Parts: sequence; C-alpha cells; structure tokens
Amino acid sequence: MAVIVPEDFDTSTLPHSERRVLKALSEQLDDGWYLVPSIRIAHRGQDREIDILAISANHGALVLEVKGGGVRVEGGRWFSYDKSIKNPLEQGSGAKYALLDLMPRSGAGDRSLFITHAAVLPDVIAPPGGLGPDAPKKLLIDKADLDDPIRAIEQILRRETVPPERVDVLIRTVRPNITLTVENGRYYDAAKRAIDASTKERLGAARSMDANPRVLIEGGAGTGKTWLVVDWARRALERGERTAVVCFNRPMADRLASLLAGTDAVVDTYHGLGLGLLEPFGFAAPTDAGPEFWQKAVTKELGKRARKIGTPFDTIIVDEAQDLRPKWLDSLRALLDPEGPARLLMVMDPAQAIYVDKWKDSDEFFRSTLDVNLRNSRSIGELCARLGGPPHLQDNPAGARPWTMPAISGAKELVKRVGSALDRLIADGVPPGEIAVLTSRRADRDRLLEAGAGKIALTRWEERDSGAVMCETIHRTKGLEWTAVIIATLDDPIEERLLYIGASRARMELVGVGRTSLTELFGQRR
Repeated sequence: MAVIVPEDFDTSTLPHSERRVLKALSEQLDDGWYLVPSIRIAHRGQDREIDILAISANHGALVLEVKGGGVRVEGGRWFSYDKSIKNPLEQGSGAKYALLDLMPRSGAGDRSLFITHAAVLPDVIAPPGGLGPDAPKKLLIDKADLDDPIRAIEQILRRETVPPERVDVLIRTVRPNITLTVENGRYYDAAKRAIDASTKERLGAARSMDANPRVLIEGGAGTGKTWLVVDWARRALERGERTAVVCFNRPMADRLASLLAGTDAVVDTYHGLGLGLLEPFGFAAPTDAGPEFWQKAVTKELGKRARKIGTPFDTIIVDEAQDLRPKWLDSLRALLDPEGPARLLMVMDPAQAIYVDKWKDSDEFFRSTLDVNLRNSRSIGELCARLGGPPHLQDNPAGARPWTMPAISGAKELVKRVGSALDRLIADGVPPGEIAVLTSRRADRDRLLEAGAGKIALTRWEERDSGAVMCETIHRTKGLEWTAVIIATLDDPIEERLLYIGASRARMELVGVGRTSLTELFGQRR
C-alpha cells in the first residue's frame, strides 16, 4: 500500500471525490509511493492547491487535480453535469509550476526532479482520444484507470531513480510544519492531530447549533471559530442551501475561500460581496474611495437596490463579526430568502474589536461561548491568557517560550533585529512561508518591506508566496495563523489588545522585537 503523508491525516476533511481517489491510490500503489493530500501553496499572490501529490523514488512526482461528477468538455469548456468548472489540467499545471518555483527557495534543491501533472476523473470513463486536443487521454486518469493506476501513471511519469533524501526533502517542502516528525520511518503530524481531535471534540455541540436561524458564538483567539465557520458552511452546502461566508479583512476572506475551494459557497469580504451584487447595476468603488464610502455608501446602495437584488442566500455565515457595523449586518439579513431557512450564523471575539467601538447586542441570537484556546502552544497560550485571551488547552504542545530582541534606538535597529530573528527561526527549521512579521503600524511594515531581510524575501499579503516571509500589520491578519510570528513595533508601550491579536497568530514560536515595555510584557529575552 502507498503511504499517506502524514499517516494521521484526517481524510474526512476532504471532498468525497478526493477521498475516493486517495483511497484507491493508497490501496493499489505499492509502499514505494507517498501520497500527500490537500497541499496549499501561495504563489505570486495566489493560493494554489494540489489535491493529491503522488511521489515515487522510481518515477518522480505527479500533481493530481481531482474532478468528480459527470465531467465533460464542450467547445473547450469544462462542465460537471450542467455546471461550468475550471479546466483541471490548467489548475494542475499552475500548481505544478508553483511547486517547482518553491522547491529551490525552500531548500528542496533545484528543479531537476521530474514533476508533471494530470487530472483524475473518478466518475468518468474517458474515450481513447481523451476529451479534446487540450485534454489527451495520457493526462487523464479515469474511473477505469483507478482499478490499476500504476499503468496510467507510467504513461505520464518516466522512470527515474530519485535519492530517498530528495523524496524526504520534497515531502517536508509541501508539509512545512515544524511539528512534523518521523517515527519508525513513518511520517506523522502528531501535534496537529491532537489539536484537531480536541477541536472536533470541543466544538461538537457548537456544530449542531446551525439548526437555529440565528446563532452568535463568542470566543477568544484560537478557540476554533474559523474552523466552525468552515464546518457550518460545508454542512449548509450539504443541505443544499445557497451559502455565503463573509468577513471584514481581505486576507481572511482569501483564507476562507481557500478552505472552501471547490464548493459552491460565495466567500468574500462584506464590501466585496456588496460590490459584486451591485456590479450589474453599474455601481463600483471609485479609485479614490475613502472611509466614508466604505462605511456607508455600499450599505446604502444595497438598501436602494434590495428589491432588484432579491434574496440570493439561504444561509449567511459571518466570521469576525465584531468588525461589522450594525447597519452592515442589517443589509446582510435583507439578502436571506424568507422562504428558506434564512440562517444568520456569526462568530466573534469582542477582545479583538478594533474597527467598531462597541458591538450592539441583540436578543434574536441563540448564543454560546468557546472558552479554550486550541491553537497556541502552551507557552504562547500563557502569554495570550495574560493579555486577556482564554486559557490554553493543557494537551497542546509545550512549544518554545516567547522571546524578545531589543530595538531601543529606533527604526534601523528594528530592521536589523527582525533580520536576526528571522535567521534564528529559519536556522531552527521553520520554513519562510510559515513565518509572519506583524507590525502595529503601517510605517513600520513599509520600512521593513523596503529594507528587506537579507536573503529572505518579505512580502505583503497580496504578493504572498510560500517561499517568502509575510510582512503585514496586525490589523490585517486577524483570524490567520502561522507556525512562527515576529511582533515588530516601536510603540512604547504597545497597546495590549493589539499585542494579544498579534501574539495569538503564532502556533509554536513567538518573538517580540521592540522597546523595553514589550520585553516586560513577554517576560523573556533570548
């Protein structure tokens, strides 16, 4: 049997078609094959996804894009039943080149390892000539091929000998998590497995609350709110409900869209959703749009066009609801079809409210509270709890203690110290794509981006890349998480609410670079 990496991967998180293909490949291929499911790679500002990466020391690597259902091609366009879908071969090709670009920058060596791509159609038997000139049978693994996949794969991959260490490095490149270990020659991610199991167990009751038409869940950073949002969305889609997932920040919307890729969910920021609905009526954001436009104009126009827009959704789910103004929420309610379940499901953390002074309560919601930090290591969780967050789960990994580096003299020292902290983290084995540098002010972010960090590339969210380190403001990264986070600030003192938000983004490593007051809050210097 082929080895799934990590071997404790929760296959229930995969779409049904990918789960079936993974099962068939794992049972039919021999133990010289490694199957890595659900890989996400940030590349040139876009999130690429590899459904399954198949790796063999005797063949190379194959990027597989899975498309279930009655897939067909007409006039160069791909359809699943009657719904237009993306060309899976183009998707696979894009993901392949993202992986090839990532490899040399992440220490996985040059691009000499043979990697190619194919589409898997588990519900279709493709004709001998394939599905057209852009989809030859050679690049398609269909329903019949899954009974003997090695024959189909050998038509795609050439035979070559890949040193075992190259296979190991490639696996660690696409599974860049410092908790990944090898036990008895097998790959596991035991720390993540423990956290995921605890999340499911603790959120079991909250999952079923989506049966109510109005739900509001409060919880601190790391309590599983975003996990719950994605789970609610998948459950709503399984019930056949027209579903929208909404938040405030663009980075969070991109992350949610990535987690719900391949589904029919509409995922966007509040303003992105509103502008999308208003576009057919000629309404668009001006190039010089200021705060007044974003606070009022979109909401006002949604109200004016409400009758023509109609009620396109059965369920709307809001993440980070504390950032949405009351009138914005009213405009979302108006988009719910009264003939359907008309669900408005929201999660929020009042301690992270930095855009709305005070969220107005309402008696319409069925409420509950999440009170355990499931994300952070115990060491980071202790700091977050001192800053006002919930207590951490005792079963979480211990992790390294948060540490600081001084930047007393000003901006130049801040840049220098951030570079030193990055060098240490990377030397400790943290991949650049699993590190974020977060600032309390835009000026510090822009200064760091301009100065750079030696050989390590720093990027904004819009140019995110798995081979580079993210550098953004704390404000823009609410709801996101990384293996390691560096808080870089010259504020003296830094606002504790901002520090709480930034620190809670880190799963395993947390570094503070700043004034003495920051060192005192961390309580530790390295």
